[in-house]
Amino acid sequence: MSAESLLLGSSYIGIEHFSSGTEERASVLLIRKNKDGLVIKKQDTQDFLNISQIASEQKIPAWLTINSNQVLQKKVPATDSIDEKLLHKCFPNINLSDFEFEIWRLKAESIVAICRKTYTEDLLSRYKQAGYNIVGFSLGVTALSKIMSFTDQRSIITNHYLISLDQEVWIEKTDEVASYTINGIDIENKSILPFSGVLSLLMPIDTTTSSFKGQNRATLDRYLQNQFFTKAFKGILVALVAILLVNFVAFSHYFRLAGEMSEQIAATDSQRMAIQKITARLKEKQKEFAGISNLAAFPNAVVINKIAEKVPPQILLTQLTFQPLENKIKAEEPIKLLPKNIFISGSTIENQAFTKWVKEIENLQWIEKVVIVYFGKDDDNKTVFKIKLLLK
Repeated sequence: MSAESLLLGSSYIGIEHFSSGTEERASVLLIRKNKDGLVIKKQDTQDFLNISQIASEQKIPAWLTINSNQVLQKKVPATDSIDEKLLHKCFPNINLSDFEFEIWRLKAESIVAICRKTYTEDLLSRYKQAGYNIVGFSLGVTALSKIMSFTDQRSIITNHYLISLDQEVWIEKTDEVASYTINGIDIENKSILPFSGVLSLLMPIDTTTSSFKGQNRATLDRYLQNQFFTKAFKGILVALVAILLVNFVAFSHYFRLAGEMSEQIAATDSQRMAIQKITARLKEKQKEFAGISNLAAFPNAVVINKIAEKVPPQILLTQLTFQPLENKIKAEEPIKLLPKNIFISGSTIENQAFTKWVKEIENLQWIEKVVIVYFGKDDDNKTVFKIKLLLK
């Protein structure tokens, strides 16, 4: 299982935003993955004005298929590899700067879907306000390209469209009801596009081209990074608890030894020296215990989460070290940490984004100073960096 699959989790939401007359509605599908494959747990159709969460967990990744009256879809008897040629064949006077587009190419024809950018941006914002964690979107019926390798159906009915793939591709509105079996999963026609959206999330292989591919990838990357830091923080807490437990056991052990030795104190110098050595070791363990207790009390979760929230898509983090060791661990020597220090390493594809990110981190209320330890090219000609954060 890949790291991306682990970070995505086992629950996914697919949404089709469609028009019913003059009203806008949403068909929502909740899917969970278990050892046997994908299982549909819940499906619902709601009025968009009263849209509500289908699942209690707001961190579940969701894919939105925009298929309302604001999306224009046409077929063109061509499969040119250049998107602009196909777009101008379907919509000769289109101003590409105002529209998002997606193209599904078949053997001899293509389905082209376009939608105004202002509409898609507003729709994504409204679903976010409703509590959905949208990590990607598609236009029209193009998401159906994800299921074609899993079915022999040559015509598919969605909420309000009939799409035929026999000979000439064509689309027409319909109110028919149907059900399909996709790779062993029974799916109603009202959920076929939401299901295709979930497959778009789980199957990164491109079956369409679009103007927003980079935007989808950046949104998904931000979600994966947030998931990584959330899981990493939980791992840090587990590690801290384990360290505290070990030190508590060691503290109790040496404290008991000190008590036993106190009862056996004799008047000889050798006995007094033995007691002094054990007492000294006990004090060292108490210092270590107090140091790690202070580390656990520090609000590192807030700092790490705030840093993760501000990471732009142009920056990829590779390592974060919180209060590293001052020197190597050696027997009979106390463990020393660099207090209130965080080291972060990574790479960037845009220097301006890196500079802005460093300034944003430095403005956090917990940060005293940010020092750029290294910034330059590595052996692969990537721009890499290492920064040190000094906490207040």
